[in-house]
Amino acid sequence: MQPPQRLQDFLSCQFGTCQNIPDQICQDISLHRRTSLVRQFSECCRQFIESYENHDHHSHTNGELFVLKRLADSGADIRTVFDVGSNIGNWTLMAHGIFPDAEIHCFEIIPQVCKELANNVGENKNIIVN
Repeated sequence: MQPPQRLQDFLSCQFGTCQNIPDQICQDISLHRRTSLVRQFSECCRQFIESYENHDHHSHTNGELFVLKRLADSGADIRTVFDVGSNIGNWTLMAHGIFPDAEIHCFEIIPQVCKELANNVGENKNIIVN
């Protein structure tokens, strides 16, 4: 079943502004949520919201690497770093690369993940897995 033309027009940004979505459009979206057009639109919306709210887990694009580099470039004497929710240690290793002399304390609550974290950071004396 094909969604109504008004829904197709709305989802392809030909309907007008997206400020006050008419009730009929909301109903059409609900009724046709399993069609490929509505699913594609939904995926675009999800990606937009994740980007808008900075739900980006990539340190190179979410600002985390930028902040660490700015701290390093500022000449701040960073001696201790806490990585709470360390997961498998990617951020820890990145921070260690920027602040090799700092003592980094990692905290990971899930025992299996904590074991992987310990394996990933190795025997580095400056990285302490808690």
